[in-house]
Amino acid sequence: MSKIKIAINFDEKYFLPDSTNEVFTELFICSSDTCFPCLGWTDFSSVVLQWWANELIKMRCLANYHAKLYFMDGPYRLEIFKDNKMGLEISCINSRGQNEINELTVSCSYVEFLLALQQAINDFMQMLHFVYPNKQAEKNLQPHFSDLSQQLKTIIAAIRAENS
Repeated sequence: MSKIKIAINFDEKYFLPDSTNEVFTELFICSSDTCFPCLGWTDFSSVVLQWWANELIKMRCLANYHAKLYFMDGPYRLEIFKDNKMGLEISCINSRGQNEINELTVSCSYVEFLLALQQAINDFMQMLHFVYPNKQAEKNLQPHFSDLSQQLKTIIAAIRAENS
């Protein structure tokens, strides 16, 4: 099993006007010194993190389940297969051009990926509060992301309780 991280970083050259709730940051997956789509990839984190969290929450009680988690920009996605033992196989797909390329495959537990996503959401909320210049986006997004983080925390605790 590989260690997985969802990296989220703020760069002031990418912020959007105060009138939007779309927050643009660096957002990429890292495992074993490999990043997907690439180190420094930027995307609409406020949208993508919600998509991913909602899909992962949905797969909680499902076995042998296949999901696609998309990045908003570019031809990139994560294809996730969840087995009946809470294991995940994550294929990082680049669908640019006529051929799809699996640029990275990561095997980890469902809980490990939930923890990585929860950490990314918590990092995102901290970034909104301390760094991001769009205070209206913080007011609009913070309650929703706090709820998503709490849902992930509850699922992780329930799975750990079931396995102890």
